[in-house]
Amino acid sequence: MTESLKCGKVTEEEKDQIRKLYTRKIALTELFSTLSKCNLETCMGFYDKVVMDYGETTASFQAWWEEAAQRYGWPSREGGSWKVDFETHEVYLVW
Repeated sequence: MTESLKCGKVTEEEKDQIRKLYTRKIALTELFSTLSKCNLETCMGFYDKVVMDYGETTASFQAWWEEAAQRYGWPSREGGSWKVDFETHEVYLVW
């Protein structure tokens, strides 16, 4: 069972920043799934670029959350993660 705690809100600009990173991360995950069905020799160079991009995007995604949590004083919890409701801009700690 998932539990959550409302932590606060983000601005429109902040919401757009994290949405862009989130969308990119999801797209790269889907691309991995597609590449797993590809001939390894044919896709290897492309696969390496996707791995690098995914690593950079994931690091940027995590850094964004850590900076926002510090700026706003949001609580954290081991095994938890922050989520934003893109409609309301509200941020939740989910565990």
